Amino acid sequence: MSHYNGPMPEQLLIGFNARAAASQVAVLGRQVRSRVLWLVVSLVICGALWLWQRSSMTLANTVAMFGFALIYSLVWLVIVLVRWQRAKSTLAAMTPGVAVGIDRTGVWMRDIGIRWSEMAQIWLAHPRAGGSPVLGVRGLDGTVSKIGVMSLDAEVGTIDSAIQAYSGGSWRIDSSKLGN
Repeated sequence: MSHYNGPMPEQLLIGFNARAAASQVAVLGRQVRSRVLWLVVSLVICGALWLWQRSSMTLANTVAMFGFALIYSLVWLVIVLVRWQRAKSTLAAMTPGVAVGIDRTGVWMRDIGIRWSEMAQIWLAHPRAGGSPVLGVRGLDGTVSKIGVMSLDAEVGTIDSAIQAYSGGSWRIDSSKLGN
């Protein structure tokens, strides 16, 4: 087993991981097609049932059957569409280069730099409506920057270790908002 005994690197630079985001866009695109197909199939089945049993179905039964099938399918379709649009916007926002930089002076995230002495909080939290957890930093002046963890080319443990090492042990990622 070899050990590294040289000087500590001057910084950790983390790039964007477009492959994971592109994969998420592809998966959600297939889910959109699946939900549209399910909507069509459920309406065809309801239509077939109505044609078969129309003499014994009341207007209330017909409306309830079509309403339930339509509402259920549309709700899931809207959920998947929203997630798909968010994933596409995340992928479009990825630019070549450095997403997060950590060094002895502080953290840069999306062109916003906050010194360790000016840091108020570093956290990991779930976004409002699904998606990957978000890594965020907040300065004492209220400056906030967030980035989806899925879009980073490093694991959270690596980022947390770098934050602890470069801040001299005074900072680490607060993951309590994840419910851990």
